Amino acid sequence: MGGVPTLSRYVSAFRNCGLRPSDRLAVALSGGPDSMALASMTLRWQGVVKSEQAPLALIVDHKMRPESTEEAQAVAEQAAQLGMRTSVLTIDWSPDALAQGDRMVAAREARYAALLRACGEQGCGHLLLGHHAGDQAETFLLRLLHASGVAGLACMPAVAQKRTECGVVQVVRPLLSFHKAELEQYCRASGLRFVLDPTNSHLAYHRNRIRHALHEYPRSPALSGGDTVGEAGPSFTHGRGDSQAAVQWGAPMASLPTTLSEEVQEGDSKASRSSSSASRSSSSASRSSSNSDSSHGSGHSQSIVSDLLMLQRRCQAYAAQEQKDTQRLLQRAVLRSSCSQLQQQSMQDEDSAQHPQALQQAQRERPVTRFKRERGLDHLARQRVWAQSRPWFIDWHVRLDQVAHVLQPLPFALLAAGHFGRERAPHQNQVALSALSRILQAVSGSKYPPPLAHALQLRQMLRPGHMGGTFTGGGCLVRRLPRCKGRFVLCIPVDQLRTAEQLLRQLPPINAFEEARQRAKAAAQAEAAAGFQGGEADAQGQL
Repeated sequence: MGGVPTLSRYVSAFRNCGLRPSDRLAVALSGGPDSMALASMTLRWQGVVKSEQAPLALIVDHKMRPESTEEAQAVAEQAAQLGMRTSVLTIDWSPDALAQGDRMVAAREARYAALLRACGEQGCGHLLLGHHAGDQAETFLLRLLHASGVAGLACMPAVAQKRTECGVVQVVRPLLSFHKAELEQYCRASGLRFVLDPTNSHLAYHRNRIRHALHEYPRSPALSGGDTVGEAGPSFTHGRGDSQAAVQWGAPMASLPTTLSEEVQEGDSKASRSSSSASRSSSSASRSSSNSDSSHGSGHSQSIVSDLLMLQRRCQAYAAQEQKDTQRLLQRAVLRSSCSQLQQQSMQDEDSAQHPQALQQAQRERPVTRFKRERGLDHLARQRVWAQSRPWFIDWHVRLDQVAHVLQPLPFALLAAGHFGRERAPHQNQVALSALSRILQAVSGSKYPPPLAHALQLRQMLRPGHMGGTFTGGGCLVRRLPRCKGRFVLCIPVDQLRTAEQLLRQLPPINAFEEARQRAKAAAQAEAAAGFQGGEADAQGQL
């Protein structure tokens, strides 16, 4: 993967992201080699596709360092020299905003918010970010260390939608297949000046430690025979003074596979290999890779990054299929909801939009469909007459509509518990957990998914196909509706319980029998109250 990226390679990368010549593009420009290479590639791509709209360079001044304003102006001047429109975004921090929590997380969230807001104000529908293969590998390791699920290990998508006040913005990462060394070589070959943020080298931050490990770990004497690799890496020699370091680096590597791709290909049989055999394979692989490092210095680092990206792509493919299954489950299980993330969409409309042939077939079968609809209306009329003759009957379609109507001011979700009790395939349990996590996150209004333990507990309560108790977790309270034997479940925020109970008291009677019983009860209470008042009046008259 060494060498300067060719024109055809990054043009195809832009096209694979779905970019068109008519799109209004904005580039997040920090002045580093990644973003400067992205800006230059964007201009060249627009020249190939003959786009007339110059891209907008968005430079964020974080105000976290004294020299940040000067650097932002210098980056803006360089972008203007390249032929880009420029806009410098300044972040105004509150006095104690950086004193709480992680400075890196706060800066990243503020940067994304400013970039998306600027895209919406400037009318740019696509925001281009300079994330590369190394950033993807770092994100994969970071989430792996935090025990993320498959959806989290899918990491950063090449194209994602973000909603803003001014509309939807497509966040595009066209450089995910490029390594950082390639982008630096591209900048040097193109004569682009770039700056390096000193905070990226501070090992106090978790991501920086992972980046340092990916960059330096493959260059140890255990793998490269003690030779120096690259310009920025530490110099390990064959001298006796470094023998202790060689032992410290080589000991854990001897028990690890040479590359992660070997571990994936060989599967469980890899676990039975002896440590001596693993050490011999590690040394032989290091000798062969050291020869390739003579041609391009960061071969070891790129090899590990490529292996991590292979695992990430597998997780991404599995997560995409799991997301489709989760969406199908949500469309069946979520009966009513006031949360926009859980608004039910017709699966038939979605399939017709994706398959025009199905829509044409449906139009040809319209007379048959009309006949079935009329027959269905007759069936509903007969069912309505049948229900009126049986006062104890509960029409749950009507009842769910009534519950949804009174709870409309609150975030809620009405669920069919039976859909979470079906397990026809081994992966259905994970799909159910993912669906429950999305429901709890949407109803609670949290920015992050609930803990996995809460989703597992709720899943266990719904496994029989009905719910027998009350669940509290993930910021939500989940309980069954009265008189439904646990088939229908209500999910509301736990801090809105009193308000929900007050609203549910406004519900009409559940059926005609209950209505008659409530009338009789009210009449009896009124008669008892009248008799009590009459008795008090007689007692006062006697006195």
